[in-house]
Amino acid sequence: MASPVKPAPAAYEIIDTDPHMSRVVRYMRFSDLVTGTAVAVGGPAFLLALQHIDPTSVKGARTLAPTLRAAGALGLFAGFSVSYLRSSRRFWGWDENAREVAKDRYEMKSRLAKGEPLYPTSQTPSYLQDLAARYTTYSATMLAVFPIFNLAHHQTHGIDPARYYEVRDGEEDWPFDLQKDE
Repeated sequence: MASPVKPAPAAYEIIDTDPHMSRVVRYMRFSDLVTGTAVAVGGPAFLLALQHIDPTSVKGARTLAPTLRAAGALGLFAGFSVSYLRSSRRFWGWDENAREVAKDRYEMKSRLAKGEPLYPTSQTPSYLQDLAARYTTYSATMLAVFPIFNLAHHQTHGIDPARYYEVRDGEEDWPFDLQKDE
């Protein structure tokens, strides 16, 4: 099935224009987690630094506690959003993604070798799957404004599945011998 959304220009190989949330989280690099943690800690740390420079009252901690809790909650969301966006950009081919391409190719080839479909099937009607794909393709670009994640399994991912049947350099030793059905 063709993608309902035209893929955006990419500097690197596109892995998936609408990856499932679980794949985005599974493919996160350590640097994504470090960056997300730094963003998450940044808000409360900034408030504590301001409190140290110019205390708000004699009680201090009591008046600051609700503000720190709110900053912590916003920081957790912002940190996860930054990590999620960095991982998504590699799926879309906007950032260097050689490690993710190799991981994706291995994962998809192993699914094909087992006789499984590339992407999990869904009992959802096809028109709702298309609707979900239209809503969530490239949705991570606006994650801070309107947080929406791809939680639906569908078959529209903006790539040609035939590419998983070709053997690239370094894949000769993989335990898969895939023959494309004619």
